[in-house]
Formats: sequence, structure tokens, C-alpha cells
Amino acid sequence: YYRWFEFSQWPQKYTGWIGVQSMPEFVECPEHEEYFLGPEGVSNYWLKRTGMDGWRTDVTPWMSEEFWRRFRRSVRAANPEAYLIAEEWTDASHYFVGDTFDATMNYRFAWALRGFFALDVLTVAEFEDRLANWLRDTPAPFQLSQTNLIDSHDTARALTMCGGDKRRFKQMIAFMMAYVGAPMICYGDEVGLEGDFAESARQSFRWEDGDTELQDYYRRILRFRKDSAPMRYGGVETLLVDERQRGYAFARHFGDEVVYGVFNASDSPAVVEITVESGVWSDALGLIEDVTAQAGRLKIALDARGAALLFKA
Repeated sequence: YYRWFEFSQWPQKYTGWIGVQSMPEFVECPEHEEYFLGPEGVSNYWLKRTGMDGWRTDVTPWMSEEFWRRFRRSVRAANPEAYLIAEEWTDASHYFVGDTFDATMNYRFAWALRGFFALDVLTVAEFEDRLANWLRDTPAPFQLSQTNLIDSHDTARALTMCGGDKRRFKQMIAFMMAYVGAPMICYGDEVGLEGDFAESARQSFRWEDGDTELQDYYRRILRFRKDSAPMRYGGVETLLVDERQRGYAFARHFGDEVVYGVFNASDSPAVVEITVESGVWSDALGLIEDVTAQAGRLKIALDARGAALLFKA
């Protein structure tokens, strides 16, 4: 294995990721590639042995894009439907060509939601600008496959970032589930796991004393998302950027169906108004009564830090 690593002094000193010797960096060479990408290599072995659905690669930029192209070809030869996710914390557009990954961990999305809902450090316009920049940088097919997240094993827990305020946390959950992309739930969020980065955010799952009310909230949204074509396949259109009330709204369209996401990110109740089709609209979150559009306008009364996901009743 000597050729797999870069030694400065054999055998004790070698290059590690950001200097961490317990995580040595690989040097790309034929033997290394055969071990990971060969017909009986690591990538295919686990796909065939376990029937798993794909791979998420760690610190992806530390390997060359040519390596990841060969990785994709090897994995897809074993399973043409395998889902390949890259860890990338900044602009990931160089992976959106179709020859490496299907998605990346969408930390740009996470930072926007944290800044707007959890920390109140972004104005509504700045929040919209963050989302618009991500959409601009990401081709439409990859927008749908991106793994949208609000936290991970490498960050503080979202509920902790919200100061333990479940209203803010629920807004983040609803937005992540309703916006374009594939929601990624970090284990334990659904039972209210908290913790600062790093180790306290990686504590064990709370099997016995988890927050059952949060679990029910997750289940409700996930059931709705599973049955909603706009939530899974639709594009996204911003409808409202209201600085005065810290209101934000968007639409997800697919065919003749539409879902509206409406949010009040202020500490006061607010009436949010958007343009919709006529008829009666129901809230998938079950937090507000059915509302009827008048002359193509819909007024939604939201509690402080409230949200609604509206669909045609």
C-alpha cells in the first residue's frame, strides 16, 4: 500500500486530511483505483452484497473529478439506478454536468434557512437572494435531486441553532420538505435531538424519551410530500418577499396541481396575501382552517413563526 499514500518520512510521517494523521489522504494510482472501483472493488461489493441504493462520498473535492467520473461508471455498471451524493460545502456547480454525481449535500440551502429562520440575521430579500443564486447555479434536473438539509453530523443541530424554539425549527422543517430538492433528515432531528458542533451534535438517538409531537409533525409532512406531485417533481416560483412582516411564499407547480408554501418569520402574527386560483385551500400542516380565495387573492392568517402548506381542497 506504499503507493497509496504520500510519505514525508517512512513509515511514520504521511499526509493526512487537514493534518489529521488518522485520516490519511490517498494518492491516486492503479492499485488504489482497482481496490475501490474494480469489478470486485469496494464500491460494487457493497452495492451487490447489501442492495443499498447508492453512495455518499466524504470530503469529495480531495479526489480528482476524473476519479469520480470513473467511480460513477463503475457504480452504474453494477446498479444503473444508484444515487450518488457528494459532500460539498460551497458552490457545487462543477459536479452538475452529469458525469460524476447526481446530487450534493446542499449546505448553501442550509445556511440560508439557518440565517433566516433560526438566527434572524438575513432579511427576507437576502434570504431570497441566497435561494435564487443557488437555483441559478444549479440546472433544473439537479435542483430536484439535491439533498436539502438543515443540519448534519458536521454542524450544530438545527434545533440548537433555533435556541430550542420549536416554532422556528418547524418552519425550517416545513420549508425543507416543501422546497425544490430531496429532503435529507439528520438522524435524531425527528425526536428533537440537540447539540453544538461537533461531538454533542453526534450523540446517540433518543429511543425512549424522544419528542413524539415532533415525530408526528415529520410524519404528517412526509405523508403529504409522498402523495403530492408538486412537492416531489414541481419547479419553484417565489410569490412573496415581504420585508415589513418578514413574510415569504413560494409555489410548486406540476401539471394542473400546485402547492403554496407560506411563512411568517416574525415574532408577531401576520396576514399574508398571495395570488392563487379561486376555490378553497387546505393546510397540509393542519395549523389553520380552510381558506377561500376571493377574486384570485388568498389571505392567510399565520401565528408568529407560523407556516402553511396549502393545496386545493
